[in-house]
Amino acid sequence: MPLRDVLQSRRVRRLLGLALLCGLILIGGRLLLDEPVKIVVVYELGATAPGVRALVATDRAPAPRPGAPLGDVVLRKRYNYGDAGAPAAESHQVRLKRGAYALEVTLETTGGPRTVTRDIEVRGGGDVLRVSLR
Repeated sequence: MPLRDVLQSRRVRRLLGLALLCGLILIGGRLLLDEPVKIVVVYELGATAPGVRALVATDRAPAPRPGAPLGDVVLRKRYNYGDAGAPAAESHQVRLKRGAYALEVTLETTGGPRTVTRDIEVRGGGDVLRVSLR
């Protein structure tokens, strides 16, 4: 049977159409998963809040291996509170791609700066990540 006759058969056209549809679904899914998603990060300061004058949060790519320096800065956010001190919890909405990040938070307090690093995982849109800084 010549190739032209095979390609014109109804069964082969259906199979080719199904293969094309599956390919488009796979490509579309891959593109959607690579899009940044909205998440809410909540910094819980608790009883330390009155002494906090500023909070600097830096989202970084994780270290490529244990003990290595953290990766590139992805996002940096600064909150200034002044003498009144910080609220017990501070939250903000960010857009990040799904994956692992190292969150580096520097608290500028009346007793000097204190830096805390936490590993976070962005799984999907609408996530609320609570980070305790007490």
